[in-house]
Amino acid sequence: MSTPFETNESMRRKGSEFRESGFENKESKEKEEDKKMEAKEKMELTIGEVKNTKSRMKNIMVNMQQVLQAVRQIRQQLNLNNNDDDIPAVKSDQKTLDELKLKLADLMTQVSDLKLALRQEEIFRLRQIDPNMSNEELKKRADEAMEIMLMELGYMEP
Repeated sequence: MSTPFETNESMRRKGSEFRESGFENKESKEKEEDKKMEAKEKMELTIGEVKNTKSRMKNIMVNMQQVLQAVRQIRQQLNLNNNDDDIPAVKSDQKTLDELKLKLADLMTQVSDLKLALRQEEIFRLRQIDPNMSNEELKKRADEAMEIMLMELGYMEP
């Protein structure tokens, strides 16, 4: 038979365990939110890099066209051969452009991976809100949330 002291001690322990589990639960929710914010921030940074890389590529292509046009005009005026392969500035720009294309491909892979991760996190969040929601509805709502976030970041699918 338990004494009143043992019963009180047992109740205190259970109350303490309950508070600790509540604290751990709150802590895990905070960690989930932190993960989501980290993923969203990483997505923002990656999309910013995608935009910057595309802008640089566009500027390089415009510059290459201007250089080629100017060299062709000068060669035509001097009645020289129009061989575009021997223009150092164009070769350098083409090398930079090729490097940026590789970087852009890598960034696009990162965006795709981040989209999948954020979509999964959104599905998990929605399932916690409404466990009875169908998988199709969860995916649909998660996709809608992704589209909204991407639009807010000014990202358009290629």
